[in-house]
Amino acid sequence: YDSVDPGTTKPTKAAIRVNDLLETITDRYRPLTSFSQKLHFLIDIQIAIFDQFHDRLNSSLDAYLTLTSSIARTVQGVSKDEQSQLQGLGGLERLCRVYGSAEYLEKKMRDWSDDVFFLELWDELQFRARKNTVSGRKLAGQMSVEDVAERTSSVVGSDEDTGALFDETAGAFRRLRERTEILVQDLLINNIREALRPYGRINPWSSVSSDVVDVSTIAVTAELDPTIQLLESYLSFLSKTLAEAPLRRITRQLTLSIQTFLWDNVLMRNNFSTFGSAQFMRDISAIWEAFDRYLGVGQGEKGMRKLREAVQLLAVPVKDEQEVAEAESGENGKISLGAQAVEERIFRSNESAREVLEELGMEVLTESEARHVLERRIELGN
Repeated sequence: YDSVDPGTTKPTKAAIRVNDLLETITDRYRPLTSFSQKLHFLIDIQIAIFDQFHDRLNSSLDAYLTLTSSIARTVQGVSKDEQSQLQGLGGLERLCRVYGSAEYLEKKMRDWSDDVFFLELWDELQFRARKNTVSGRKLAGQMSVEDVAERTSSVVGSDEDTGALFDETAGAFRRLRERTEILVQDLLINNIREALRPYGRINPWSSVSSDVVDVSTIAVTAELDPTIQLLESYLSFLSKTLAEAPLRRITRQLTLSIQTFLWDNVLMRNNFSTFGSAQFMRDISAIWEAFDRYLGVGQGEKGMRKLREAVQLLAVPVKDEQEVAEAESGENGKISLGAQAVEERIFRSNESAREVLEELGMEVLTESEARHVLERRIELGN
């Protein structure tokens, strides 16, 4: 990677060199007066080089997919260690090299399209293409309007006012960038979900403790440590490599995947005591903290709002008769609902359930989901 401004996606040195080369080529043919010669320089040299570099990046993605496939070890002779490396941080770095190059050159194509030289060349191209469309003559040498449109922009020769010389090239790099972003998401999601599997198989959640539970004093479950370490290694790398927008898009999908895994494999498969609820809350908070360290405060929790509300509901304290009376009378200075009161109102009706959820500050959890969550709480029994 080459150094660029902080907070921007890092391109490779190869992408920067290709762009610099083509800027030099532009300076060489900029003084030409012949439209045909300028068009040939543009299509046969500049765009051709961009196409070749695009093909190289695309081939790198295809090779990555082949080497990480299930049949790679038998057909390609890829060792287990090599495949593991490609599916881990090594594979992530390989994908980000393609992503950074594609994004960089896509933006450069947009910038070049706004250059005065290329704007004037585009206007002349459109004027000639519209006239030649009627006459059927070649546009430049042996190139027809259709030939030029295929290499530059689909609107060549049309009456549309939009379009630019590098539309097709920029579009190709955009599609490559989008394809690579999906592969980055898949790599992260698959590896983090795999790391979470041992955590999803444990069941300490119904353990009962007589001590008052303070979430901040509870240690994170040991089976979750490898997942957090892996997550931090990924986020540390991505935060230094990607701009904020793609980083947020990618991690948004990752947080949703983690939320789905914990909901399906932990929350909905186990019963929780007061202590178990607090332990689960502590574990989830540790995951949020990993995201917050690299994305900003509150970003981890923001990406798992449904799970946050579910655990908050699961951890509503069970009150004894005296605490219930004080809460109802407001003698303790505030109205604090206990688990029994919340349960009664949640199961009474949808309207009642929505009211109590709003009182608890919950906006994402549905009435049906809230009932399923409370059914996981062992102290509520019936």
